[in-house]
Amino acid sequence: MVAAVRGYPVVELFGKLREDAVGEAGPPTGWRRSPGRSSRRSPGSERRSRATWSCWPTTAACPPARGPVAVRGDGVRPVQGGGAGPPDPGDGFPRPGVRGAPVRRESPRPGPAVRFPGNRRRGHVAVPAGEEEEGGVRVRFALKAREHVGIPERKRLFNELHFAEAAPRYDLATRAMSLGRDAAWKRALVSALPDRDAPACADLACGTGDVAFLLAERYPGGKVTGVDIAEPMLAIARSRNRHPNVGFETGDMCALPFGDGSLDIVTGSYALRNAPDLRSALAEIRRVLASGGTAAILDFSRPESPFLQKLQYLLLRGWCGLWGYLLHGTAEVHGYVAESLRLFPDRPRFDRILAEEGFETVLSRCFFLGITELRVIRKP
Repeated sequence: MVAAVRGYPVVELFGKLREDAVGEAGPPTGWRRSPGRSSRRSPGSERRSRATWSCWPTTAACPPARGPVAVRGDGVRPVQGGGAGPPDPGDGFPRPGVRGAPVRRESPRPGPAVRFPGNRRRGHVAVPAGEEEEGGVRVRFALKAREHVGIPERKRLFNELHFAEAAPRYDLATRAMSLGRDAAWKRALVSALPDRDAPACADLACGTGDVAFLLAERYPGGKVTGVDIAEPMLAIARSRNRHPNVGFETGDMCALPFGDGSLDIVTGSYALRNAPDLRSALAEIRRVLASGGTAAILDFSRPESPFLQKLQYLLLRGWCGLWGYLLHGTAEVHGYVAESLRLFPDRPRFDRILAEEGFETVLSRCFFLGITELRVIRKP
């Protein structure tokens, strides 16, 4: 199974098909062969060329391509699909059933081909999907986190693809990377919340539902809604749900699906660091919280010292990247933790941002030699 994003398979959204997957019928109409690494064929060998047929969406923010990219004769990338199908919605992303529809650009002149940056070292377009088999196509998640986490729109899409890839082994990864302490930290988060009779709660970036289920046990008379941008994560959470007062919704923490002042409690474990825009996410939390409402945030913490920041980056990149390699075949999946933390504010600056966004800090507690931190904040 290949992960799906917004209802479309990743292979259709970001196509990179090996020549052996294209088969005798050849590539879709309007596609051109992208030169790849040649393979020397020894006598009797059936190994095929590793040249690819490629298709990627283009955006104005993307830098020029570095490496071979499949383009049509007019310099505009085609869209994979088949049949007449529905008209192109014009948002710049491929859709199934739209054959050869050009990707829209802001410039009317067909300039050089551009692409969402991928694996430049290999010189081909990387594929944001797990190393899975579907229809004979073997693909691997190869997006570089460092190239995307600093741009909100790219980070939003990267999160969607990254957590869709990480979902099947996410619980195992969090336990391994925290040396088994992850569950205790989440219990501490829920225990730090105030006593309420029947609060309305939301768990942001809920993942597979761990904190949402703890909230349901803490507040059996309340209502708990888990929100996550990755549908594969929510599918696992729904399959695990045994609580009648827990539900799950697909949503972005920068545009929460709740009314103003409709929630009493908001939680987020490893959430704010992943927000495409930190201040927008905090503003949304403040908007949906009722007066006197509480938010509890558990995440990796960034020290103030530049030396400790560098040391922390190297440790997390190596340790988390190791588990990404062991579980997914690439360090990029969980090496993302170090890259996202690199742009997150340090503790004093985070304090100032919370105050500027109108929150009062009730509790701050560090775990694991200060690598992770629990914060409880309140809306006055």
